[in-house]
Amino acid sequence: MEHLVSKWSDQVGQILRDDSSKLLPQNPTPFAELQYWEERATDLGCIYDQLNNKEIVRMSRKLEKSSPTHWPVFKLLFSNVVAALAEAQDIIVHLKPLKRHIEAVANSTFEEVGAFLRPLMHCVCLVWGHSEHYCHPKRIIVILREICNLLIEMARAFLGGSSLFQGEPEEGYSKCEAVVGVLRGFRRMYEGFKNRLNIFFPRGREIKHWDFLSGLVFDRFELFMTRIETLGVS
Repeated sequence: MEHLVSKWSDQVGQILRDDSSKLLPQNPTPFAELQYWEERATDLGCIYDQLNNKEIVRMSRKLEKSSPTHWPVFKLLFSNVVAALAEAQDIIVHLKPLKRHIEAVANSTFEEVGAFLRPLMHCVCLVWGHSEHYCHPKRIIVILREICNLLIEMARAFLGGSSLFQGEPEEGYSKCEAVVGVLRGFRRMYEGFKNRLNIFFPRGREIKHWDFLSGLVFDRFELFMTRIETLGVS
């Protein structure tokens, strides 16, 4: 039993330490964040059910009586799983309304996307203001970076890659100008929402601001925008 507890503690500990930020090097879109938390809640729910199995409950009672060293380890393991499951379920509830806004952005044409970005950012700020577990920089930075990734992905599709230089120069210039306009508009929109986050918090709840460096969100985004600007857009 003691060997099993040690093994479980290591295995479950790896799952508990997992975080959606691990996906960022792959430049995911916000859909990846929604999927991550749904899968995490399912996995943690399965672990919780296993720990509540009758055989495991009997084993835990024996540990409590006979193993003063491993019983606290098992008890902490169980409480950590419960806390992580509650966190994942809370995050899913608060991220769920984002899905239709993300889909609206992804399904729009690039010329129209600006109209759908404001409702999306409004919803992101509501998540920040109301979710106990998502109101942390390490969480919100992930979803904001993924929104930037989605815009970059859409902009590339709109520009058409190398075909941009095979058509009429005026058409290529016009597309670049449109892309820069949307990207600059989103950057200004972010600052606007950042400066009035207080309105998204319920009365009585401590207001938290986005005090992290903007480069943590926009480093790839601004690099892409600079590349488009070098094509001649002032």
